[in-house]
Amino acid sequence: MSAPDPHARFVTGPLGGHVIEMILTGWASMLAVFAVEFLSLLYLGTLKDEAVMGAVGFGSMTQFTITSICIGVTVGGAALVSRALGAGDLPRARRLAGASLILMAAAAVASGALFLLAIGPLTDAIGLAADVRGHLLSYVLITTPFAVVMGVGMMLSNLLRAAGQGRQSMWVLLAGTATVALLDPVVIFVLDGGMEGIAWAGGAGRAATLALGAWLVFRRHRLVEWPGAAALREHLAAIGRIALPAALTTLATPAAVIFTVSTYAGFGPSVMAGATVVDRVLQLAYSLFFVLPGAIGPILGQNLGAGQWDRVKHTVGLTSRWSLLYGFSAAALLALLAPWIAPQNPYDLAQLDLLNAELPPVWEAGSDPQFLLGTDTQGRDVWSAILYGSRMSLVIGLATVVLSLAIGLLVGLAAGYFGGWVDNALMRVGDTLLSIPTILVAILVTAVFRQLLPPGLRETLSAVILILAISMTNWVQYARTVRASALVERGKEYVQAARLMRVSPLRVMLTHILPNTLTPVMVTATLNLGLAILVEATLSFLGVGMPPTEPSLGTLIRLGNQFLFSGQWWVVVFPALYLSLIVLVVNLLGDWLRDALNPRLR
Repeated sequence: MSAPDPHARFVTGPLGGHVIEMILTGWASMLAVFAVEFLSLLYLGTLKDEAVMGAVGFGSMTQFTITSICIGVTVGGAALVSRALGAGDLPRARRLAGASLILMAAAAVASGALFLLAIGPLTDAIGLAADVRGHLLSYVLITTPFAVVMGVGMMLSNLLRAAGQGRQSMWVLLAGTATVALLDPVVIFVLDGGMEGIAWAGGAGRAATLALGAWLVFRRHRLVEWPGAAALREHLAAIGRIALPAALTTLATPAAVIFTVSTYAGFGPSVMAGATVVDRVLQLAYSLFFVLPGAIGPILGQNLGAGQWDRVKHTVGLTSRWSLLYGFSAAALLALLAPWIAPQNPYDLAQLDLLNAELPPVWEAGSDPQFLLGTDTQGRDVWSAILYGSRMSLVIGLATVVLSLAIGLLVGLAAGYFGGWVDNALMRVGDTLLSIPTILVAILVTAVFRQLLPPGLRETLSAVILILAISMTNWVQYARTVRASALVERGKEYVQAARLMRVSPLRVMLTHILPNTLTPVMVTATLNLGLAILVEATLSFLGVGMPPTEPSLGTLIRLGNQFLFSGQWWVVVFPALYLSLIVLVVNLLGDWLRDALNPRLR
């Protein structure tokens, strides 16, 4: 039984719900794909052959060039199909879907053939080990034809998305991953198929994706009509104008991966195997970013076709903000898990070796592949130091916001509720603190503690001292914000009724007034998180924050600053860039929260 004709379901209804549905369904299928690939690596690991692991990893990374071209075609085809559906032109949408499938098949076959022609010379040029090269060529001869099959399956999945069938599109990809998940242990442990068995299992999964996608698109939704020669030329040109720049953009990722892997290639199979595992972990960590273009493309296309520009702009705004939030969350999680995922504890002397000092990043001559961003003068891995330093910066920033918020809420509620001399006294104290720059107040407070505490205790409590020092002025902004809201709320009827019922002032402030003041406070807290991180880094850079023996981005920048012009630029540049990105993302999130909670902008 066929389903009703496709229609533009994204031109009506709440955009937030549409965006979340499309992102979550796409993300679920992407996570399943990455999880199954990771399981395949674990099964290959039971063979205890590093050359096989390295070959499979290198083959998968380089075959992403084919996938990138296929992604470009899916972006162009799905965008035009969804736009035609949004305009209510179903026959044109069907012809565009047919042209998209033809272009996808041609592009996938051509890119697959070019890949097979280029992979041999590429491995020779980068000096890939002979045993890895042999396994690699065997692997890609099996998997490349199925990469073409996967390209058509991706197009079918994205056509379902263009028609608003996000869940069915998810099931198309899940059918393939489920097939691979079932076949992998069979070919490894039962059939003893080894690497070739894993390759054939992956091919079977891609065939399953193609089969289910074809049934849904052709039979259930009748979404495809093969265009005539003239219409085909017209549609191919229109799709190509979108697909070409999209493909070139997505090719940047495999190009960077190939460059990185070519750097590792000369260090042997063990390094290649490790790079394979790292690549899969990074794909899993940032999987949402791979999903976003395909998730919001149909929503944008349908609303663009319907001429609803306000919904187009709203969709772009929602997606960019969720991307920022996810990126910051992933970076924060990496920082908090630094003791377990960092390659080295840069503050454990037993793990440091002066023979590894002053090594450049892996893409420069004289590097070591185990130190991605190089090392400093003490042999500390710069990437590990960044993870540990950002962990401390985030902890101090969050603790400062919590302490400042607690003080500011109490002071602001008391000033706004009681008024009179209480209000005047508290606000004059706050005005006095605001008149002095935050950095100067923090330096003064830390200097006092440095004089009062013995050296050992001072270093132990350095993080606590920084939190107290930064909070000395940060609480004033919360207090002023809460006071302004409390002055408005205390005159309302529900507060007057609570007073007549002899409810205690503390209970009135906490249960009646406080909930109505939290919206502006949330915005202030988000913006102040970036400020707190920056102030902590500044104090550590000046030498009055975290000691050199403790991790901090500011300390890293200070220690590396003296080597900036002596050739060891990586010691200071990478921590500074990471700090700048964290503060920028936090500030952008604060701006988004302010706009989202401002009723005047709705």
